[in-house]
Amino acid sequence: MLILFVIGLTGIFVFLVHPALPETEVWAYIMAHVPPAFKGCIAIGLLAMTMSTADSSLHACSVIVSHDIMEIIQGTKDAPSFAHQIRLAKSSTIVYPACSILMNY
Repeated sequence: MLILFVIGLTGIFVFLVHPALPETEVWAYIMAHVPPAFKGCIAIGLLAMTMSTADSSLHACSVIVSHDIMEIIQGTKDAPSFAHQIRLAKSSTIVYPACSILMNY
């Protein structure tokens, strides 16, 4: 809630200072008039959001591989043990981004 308030307040301040500013120039105006410490906070926030998204994707992929796919492959009678699922999740967390990197290049 606080984040939405701060974002909204920033937009209101920019609008009050320059009401005729086009929408495409708002971000450039904010970055030009923000102190360097806040620019660092913005960069850290953007990196944190990116890392959170990547972490969620890796976690979801490892759970899908270790739980859903392996149970289908091995059958429901011989479900893999919990320790085996953990090892498989850890290894798929390494293999999944490696394959993604290789596919991008």
